[in-house]
Order: sequence, then C-alpha cells, then structure tokens
Amino acid sequence: MEDQTWDALLDTGSAVNLVQPRVIPPGHSTLPDPLLLTCVHGDAHEVSAVCLGVKSNRGQWNIRAGVVAELPIPVVLGRNFLGYENFDVLDIN
Repeated sequence: MEDQTWDALLDTGSAVNLVQPRVIPPGHSTLPDPLLLTCVHGDAHEVSAVCLGVKSNRGQWNIRAGVVAELPIPVVLGRNFLGYENFDVLDIN
C-alpha cells in the first residue's frame, strides 16, 4: 500500500509471490488472468492475481502476486521476485 509497510517473507521454496487481501490498496483491481498455485503435494488452485509495487533501499519492482487470504503473513516473495537478493523490503503498494 502507498506509505504502508508490510512484513514479508522471502521464500526460497515458493516459485511465485503471494499476498493477503488486506495488502491490496482500496480500488486496486485484480488482473484478468488468475495465478495457478501448485502445492508441494501436487494440488493445484487458481487464485486472483494483482500487480503491486515493492520498494526497498536497493530499488523498486513491480510484482505479480496471487491473492491468498489464508497466508500466515501479509506478503510472500518467491523466487520470481526480481529483487530476490534484497532481504529488507520497506514498502509494498
């Protein structure tokens, strides 16, 4: 969110980025194509996807993320995150 800081987990086991719905700014729409999540057990689920901005002291990136209400933390950054080497995410909007 604009001017909002969220806890994020950099997950080496996740191929995709994921966010809780509360991270999405009001009025922000989902993308037309859903994101396919494949769990470690082989289950596959389609979830809504959004494009969000991620900012750290080393740069700024746009990410595509699946929206998952049941996440235990607000943001999971997977291996597809272009700022993967940055462990200090400051702002997600």
